[in-house]
Amino acid sequence: MKFLVDYSIEKDTIPYLKAIWKMQFKSFGRANLKERLLEKFPEKFKVEIMAAKTEDEAKKVILDFLKRRLAENKPAFEKKIKEIQTFLDLNKEKIIGDLESLFGKKFPFRKIGVYLTTAGICPYNYNELWFMAYENADEKRVVSVALHELNHFMYYYYYLENLKTRGFSQHRLMVLKEALPVLTGDDDNKPETIELKKFLQTIKSKPMDEIIELAVHADAFKKIGPS
Repeated sequence: MKFLVDYSIEKDTIPYLKAIWKMQFKSFGRANLKERLLEKFPEKFKVEIMAAKTEDEAKKVILDFLKRRLAENKPAFEKKIKEIQTFLDLNKEKIIGDLESLFGKKFPFRKIGVYLTTAGICPYNYNELWFMAYENADEKRVVSVALHELNHFMYYYYYLENLKTRGFSQHRLMVLKEALPVLTGDDDNKPETIELKKFLQTIKSKPMDEIIELAVHADAFKKIGPS
């Protein structure tokens, strides 16, 4: 399996449009997520992005900002791409080994794209098999993000479609997806996942097929409300 690390301005516009301009990602109970993401940006950018009325207007503001930032920091971006590639190459066997051990199934993907993001939030695209990593992440954070996102990919590949056919709500299945990384040591404190994570910790020694089955019948799963 190969990690392919890069930076793409077009890809980096995605979290800006879907989280910073208009919040389209599920918050899973995180309050004021958009506002907290905006805090780190220059005042001029904040004013311009908040004033954008259409997606085209917002995208122009974002692209102008990102192009300036890339032009001013291109050597740093190139260095960070190489650094994150090294982190992932060094830890690849452990990442894949941990996921295969947890799921009891083979890691089924041959290539995973990894794109740096400057937005402060790391989305992913399962259909295209890529996820984003923080531009300033150290080795520990890169490994944590990879484990978290690839845990999602394993869940999608082996379980999601079957669970959908059983009539569970999409939102409940997404909360379960966000809770499962606790079993590989990642706890990102999304409020809506807390109770389900506590339950998963009590059954973590069981095979994943059994964990999934117990989880969808647990009170913590049934209590998850509509999105």
